[in-house]
Amino acid sequence: MEHSLAAKDTSPLKSEEISNTGLRNNNNEKNSGMDPNDGDRVTYTDLELMEYSSNEEYIVDPLCTRGTTGALAGTPGIGKTQLARQWAIQVAAGSDNFIGFPLNLKHRRAVYVTTEDGREAVGRSIKKQMEGLGKIAEGNLIFIIADSLDTAEVLREVERVLTVAPSDLVVVDSFGDVFVGPDGNNNMAMRNSVKLFDRIAKKHDCLVIFVHHINKAAYNLPPGQQHVQGGSGFAQKVRLVLQLTEGSGDLRYLHVVKSNYCSREIRDKPIELRFSEDTLLFTPTHNQSANVGAQEVSNISGGDNKEEEWRLLASQIFGDKTVSYGEFCEAYMQITGKEIATAKRAHRTLRDMEIIEECPGGYKLKTSASDREEDKSA
Repeated sequence: MEHSLAAKDTSPLKSEEISNTGLRNNNNEKNSGMDPNDGDRVTYTDLELMEYSSNEEYIVDPLCTRGTTGALAGTPGIGKTQLARQWAIQVAAGSDNFIGFPLNLKHRRAVYVTTEDGREAVGRSIKKQMEGLGKIAEGNLIFIIADSLDTAEVLREVERVLTVAPSDLVVVDSFGDVFVGPDGNNNMAMRNSVKLFDRIAKKHDCLVIFVHHINKAAYNLPPGQQHVQGGSGFAQKVRLVLQLTEGSGDLRYLHVVKSNYCSREIRDKPIELRFSEDTLLFTPTHNQSANVGAQEVSNISGGDNKEEEWRLLASQIFGDKTVSYGEFCEAYMQITGKEIATAKRAHRTLRDMEIIEECPGGYKLKTSASDREEDKSA
């Protein structure tokens, strides 16, 4: 049997043809034809998508773009809410940067959904922060007090606000209160919950940031996207994950543990911030050596390295606490970017060099004879 291709039309499809190709929905009913500019449209040609690729707009350069979702995570009381509110205030005030990163704003407006604080607490907080920044409220920062709203009601209110007041940034504080699902460890439920707000981000061309928590088991581990509550389902769906950690005194460190858009150099260097209890504001210190220790130990991969490097690695992971074998491997891989096999060899090397020793519950730094003598005389 002969087959002829002569009658087939191989010319490129036009956008109006794509939008009116009679795609069928789940009810086997033809769509009446979607507007090519409609935010609900899902089908495109390669030519159209290549045009979109030239329109990438960073809202916080170079961390994240418009039409995406992200997370600001950390332990309780670390200052996540204060940092997120400062971000929203600076967007609404039209600031040219946020903690040193350039802001590219279209609307000079932000929406802040708070599920935990009432009007009085929010009012006191933003008054302090605006005074500290030297800013005057102009009505460009819109708060949704959502402590009594369910997720569907939050979504409707955010949609309503963005329709009448287009904004650059939406903060949802906190994600746990808008999660939809019976189990926070269910990856699909996590992805679906993020997707509800991802649609809003894309439709209204804004950035949506969730204030979120990390797992209790990771409180003493190096920062990493795998520590954010919700398992891989959450971290894989959002495009940006920032983790705030505590330093000595008033110092805090902001780690870019995931970003689909910025360079490895930025992800490898935490931003050192100074937090003021008086103004509730974070200010970058511009300390370029904040991550020297992590950079040094990241090159450790075998037993030929100097002993002081191994001791630096061990002190960073163990400190004064007991660490299990599994926790060590996870921390080592996070710090160095190496694979599990290398982490296992590193653990064996530290044991062989008698830098660490086994103890109930795992391993700890081995106390030297001189340290024991100092302890006795103290």
